[in-house]
Amino acid sequence: MTDTYFTQDWFNHNSRGLWSTMLRPYRGKPNVKVLEIGCFEGRASLWLMLNILFHPSSTLTVVDTFTGETQASYPSDYPGIEAIFDRNLAAFTKQIKKYKGFSADIVPTLPKQSYDFVYVDGCHEKEEVYTDGMNAILHAVKKGGLVCFDDYQSGYEPTYLGISKVLEDCQDKIEVINVGYQVWCKVLP
Repeated sequence: MTDTYFTQDWFNHNSRGLWSTMLRPYRGKPNVKVLEIGCFEGRASLWLMLNILFHPSSTLTVVDTFTGETQASYPSDYPGIEAIFDRNLAAFTKQIKKYKGFSADIVPTLPKQSYDFVYVDGCHEKEEVYTDGMNAILHAVKKGGLVCFDDYQSGYEPTYLGISKVLEDCQDKIEVINVGYQVWCKVLP
């Protein structure tokens, strides 16, 4: 595998232990499908490929603009994000489907209820988070599948409000199974 390169680490400090526990039922299983909304340089993507999706029939679908964040506290253009992602995931190109664009436009075109797990970590603005969450729960994830929302307790209010609104509007469709920096929920059958 090619050496990896990352400019940021927004994944390991909040995710690795919890992800290992939550995603254990999918580890190494055939035909597992994961959708990642917002993949940035591919740190979570790489973790998924190495620790969960290592069966050759399992796939990861990523959706990102590859332009960076839009919120004021982060630069809106990280040069070379897509090239960094491609380099970091080069060993897994046969298992990864990459879509470049806005998740609100792309996710509704993906096969309905076909993903076992959806990770929502795209744009952090309230309306975009809400749209991503609703698309994840109502369109993308299988019944009984998992959805993880990142940055719920990051201190950035628009993200918190967007996720909270999804949880409120979908309370009869999901079971919330973990609340912390991330919110994990299971879509009800």
